[in-house]
Amino acid sequence: MLQPRVFAHREAKLGLLPSLDLNVGASRAFLSKNFLNGSLSEQFVGTSYMDNFDATLQLSWDVDIWGKAKMQKEAAIANYFGQNENLSVLKTRIISQVAIWRLSQRKTADFKTIWKPSAFSLKK
Repeated sequence: MLQPRVFAHREAKLGLLPSLDLNVGASRAFLSKNFLNGSLSEQFVGTSYMDNFDATLQLSWDVDIWGKAKMQKEAAIANYFGQNENLSVLKTRIISQVAIWRLSQRKTADFKTIWKPSAFSLKK
């Protein structure tokens, strides 16, 4: 249950680091023999298809002029502690409700034991 909150905080801390993206792709195009490109490519290249390979490497680094990363980090920390507080309040509420329920059950049991003898005495 703590993992999403921890990941949000880590992501906010890493907001100022550069990011590196790598894209790799490959495709194969079959050329038609009914057109000049298809018939000539088979003569020159020796195949009826053309392979296309590409790779892209992209480096980006955001400059935090307005303090967006710092505010995201502070918001993630506040959210983390707020959710921890909500969790402890929820635990306390569950414990108190179970205690109240148990007390009412005990009072009901005590009430039944008190009134049993008088109920028998009314029948006579």
